[in-house]
This record gives sequence, structure tokens and C-alpha cells, in this order.
Amino acid sequence: MIGDVLGLVTTDGNAGLENAVESIYPHVKRQRCWAHKLRNVSNYLKRRDQDKCIKEARAIYSDENRKEAVKIYNEWVKKWRTAYPKAIKCIEKDLEELLNFYCCPQEIRVKVRTTNVIERAFREVRRRTTPIILLFHYSVQSIVLDYIKPAISA
Repeated sequence: MIGDVLGLVTTDGNAGLENAVESIYPHVKRQRCWAHKLRNVSNYLKRRDQDKCIKEARAIYSDENRKEAVKIYNEWVKKWRTAYPKAIKCIEKDLEELLNFYCCPQEIRVKVRTTNVIERAFREVRRRTTPIILLFHYSVQSIVLDYIKPAISA
């Protein structure tokens, strides 16, 4: 896996995956998944503030350029830091990787800022293969039972 033309790898923050990407593609920028990150942030928020705070955090990645996104981030931090310092820290520690998608062309940014595209593909593969696996499992189980049952009865 050379990855000469690979410009960005989007991950959900899994440490094992991060280490693997770093060892195979050390020169490639990493993008942290905004969907996973905002789910993590919401864990630090009181229920009554979750919708508002997360909606305002989404504005960070919704802007057309990185400079404006950083401004929006700073405004978000000022507003929420006192009430939720852990939520702020959650984004702050990965901010650079959360904003790496701005290095991509405008038309693909929506697709690379989260892992949703690949997770959707995985979901579809599971949906299509699970019935096959279950069918195989039950076929093997019935064959084994048909073989063992007479032996037990004897």
C-alpha cells in the first residue's frame, strides 16, 4: 500500500487504527470524524444543553474556509468553556485533525469530514452477508444434530 496520491485518512479516533495509519502512511494527514467527536462531546453536556451546544459546534465545520471555522470555534469555546470545560477539551485536543478536511476540494469536504461513507458501506456488507452466515450456521447445526441425535439415542 503505497498511498502516493492519498491526501487524507478519516478515522473515528480508535487508537489502534490511528497507530496503523501512522505506521503505513506517516506522510498522510488524518481527519478525525466530526460525528464521533460530537457524540463524545455530548457525553460531557447536561441533557438540557446538548441540542444547543452541539448545533453550535456543528457550525464550526459548516463554514467554507478554515479561518472562519477557527473563529466560530473560538466563539463556541468562549460561550461554553465555563459550563463544560471537558466538552471544550474534547474538541480542543483534536482540533487540528478535525479541521484537516479543509485541505480537500470543496465538493468532497462533506464526505471526508466523517466516517459515515465507509460506515454505511460496512453496514450494507453486514446486511447482505449476515443472512448467508446464519443460513450456513443453521445448516451445519442441523447436520450435526442429525448425526449426533441417533448416537445419543442408542
